[in-house]
Amino acid sequence: MSNNDIASISPNRVRRVYICGNGKCIHRSAAESVFNHLLGLIRTHQMDNFEAPYRVKCQLAGCLDICTNGVTLVVQPDSIYYWNIDEEKAEKIFFQHLINNQPIEEFRYQPNP
Repeated sequence: MSNNDIASISPNRVRRVYICGNGKCIHRSAAESVFNHLLGLIRTHQMDNFEAPYRVKCQLAGCLDICTNGVTLVVQPDSIYYWNIDEEKAEKIFFQHLINNQPIEEFRYQPNP
């Protein structure tokens, strides 16, 4: 996908992805694996360039307070939490949610009532 394709989807949009990397419920290496995979996708699609019309910033964060659910990430400003994420799910989130603006319901955090 070229930058022109991305610009036609959502011009001047910046999303931030925070990945829990400091909780007791996961090994930090699992969070780093998801982080590195997403970062690679962001760079490959040139979505890390400050002048790009559509950008994604990704970083490891502290605990996101959703314990025992594996690697958890939140997409802002959408305020959508995903849980139990691995590299394969992260890639689906990248293409479906971050590029095509379609959150993936099956990966979303669902708190117990």
